[in-house]
Amino acid sequence: MKRSALLFALVVVLAGCDAGEMPALPELTATPSGTSLDEPSPTATPTPTATSPATSVPRPTATPTPVLIGGASATPKAPLPGDGWLEIRIVDPIDLDPICPAEIPFTVTKDGDRYMVDGGGPIDCEFINPQPLIGTHHHIYDLDTTLVGEVRTDIPDEPSGALHADLFLSGALTQIYTDIPPKVTQLCTEDHPCDVPPQSAPLMLVMPYVEGATLYLTKEGMVADLGGAVPAWTIILHLGR
Repeated sequence: MKRSALLFALVVVLAGCDAGEMPALPELTATPSGTSLDEPSPTATPTPTATSPATSVPRPTATPTPVLIGGASATPKAPLPGDGWLEIRIVDPIDLDPICPAEIPFTVTKDGDRYMVDGGGPIDCEFINPQPLIGTHHHIYDLDTTLVGEVRTDIPDEPSGALHADLFLSGALTQIYTDIPPKVTQLCTEDHPCDVPPQSAPLMLVMPYVEGATLYLTKEGMVADLGGAVPAWTIILHLGR
């Protein structure tokens, strides 16, 4: 009985619904889960398109400019003048063949911007020439020398410097005769030698300050070129000791 009454009530409800209008329902738009209705839809980010790698262009490397430190000059300077010595070759004044060598050492000392020269030494030579008619001739050099001057470094034509010095001579030039024949009178004997002092004026030496620079003492004076003259003295510059 209860089951029949329930079915009857259901039929009545359905019949009433068909007889009147159904209320309108709002349209529902499907919304993705987790997204608010008030928020704008996310804009899709475009996927970057793969491109070929850019070609690497090497940059030029700057070459460093050399810097001169401490006032150094690009042109190398000549070495500072040092000590040295003079070789003096004296020719036999009669025979003109034998040569007597002598050495005159000197030092170079810096004094401000100048290079001063100071030196000296002995010249001890003897030349013996037999002369049957008058005896045997002895020509003796018994000299002391003093060298004073400087090495000039301010001369454009002499990049290695130039020696400007005076060579002073003291002592004596002695002549004697031995083995004198009988009945020959000689004034210059061993008991009475003939001494002649050297010239009082110094020998002026001007020469390039390089190894082997040479000057000649002739009857015409101190020259750098013989020009056919016979040198009494040959003076050669040597560097170092």
